[in-house]
Amino acid sequence: MTHSLHFSHYIAGLWEGDGHADRKHHTSLAITFHEKNAFFVQFLQHRLGGTIRQKQKEHALVLTFRKKDALAQLFAHMKHKLRTPKHSDLQHFPWNIGNRDTTCILTNGWLAGFIDADGGFKIRWTQQKKHPHTHKVLTKHRISVSFVLEQRKAHAKTGESFEPVMQKICTAFEVPLGERHHHGQLYWCVELSGMKKVRKLIMYLEQFPLLSAKRLDYEDWKQAYVHICNAKHLTEEGKASLWELKQGMNRQRHIFCWKHLDK
Repeated sequence: MTHSLHFSHYIAGLWEGDGHADRKHHTSLAITFHEKNAFFVQFLQHRLGGTIRQKQKEHALVLTFRKKDALAQLFAHMKHKLRTPKHSDLQHFPWNIGNRDTTCILTNGWLAGFIDADGGFKIRWTQQKKHPHTHKVLTKHRISVSFVLEQRKAHAKTGESFEPVMQKICTAFEVPLGERHHHGQLYWCVELSGMKKVRKLIMYLEQFPLLSAKRLDYEDWKQAYVHICNAKHLTEEGKASLWELKQGMNRQRHIFCWKHLDK
């Protein structure tokens, strides 16, 4: 991801997932991160410029670009690389953002940035359940891996739907586009659970890696996938290893290693 072209596509996807623009005065762009990404935010600031603001109540960090040279550099990275309705937010800035990218979703790092913003890696652990009286098995014990990517239904300003870009992702992985409901709002949802679909995502992310703390969750998730492929999830030792991986991912992660940013 140190290659400038791949990094540029990644930044475009990251901004389209967790970024916003000053639509009124057209003087700033920003990207919001969870505070666990503090080192990554500093890494981006070093490469792109901008200022970092902490939002303590939200446990968030905001990297904001206001100076003309930083904005010009960010626009240069994202030019011709945006894919979503948020492209319209940048039309009235002094810099040309170019046309939307309509190439195959798997040919560059845009999706990696979008996943770092809005994707989630999960190890599913379903306990066996039996009927209390008959002891008939109602739910089998199951261990599997899954991936979910969610995005709002429509652009807040223009009302343009995010469905085309989400459908394009679904088409790439040969899965149907779904919907989910959270806190009174509907979201488009891409979900991968079959091993062949998961393998295709792994092949993509090995070529276009994640950069945020989510990279660490991905690495544990990939390790779980390998265990399942090798049927280790059927042994007691394998189950213990998978449970340990699951317990250290996502919100339970407390130790962060950033060696991947040195590559």
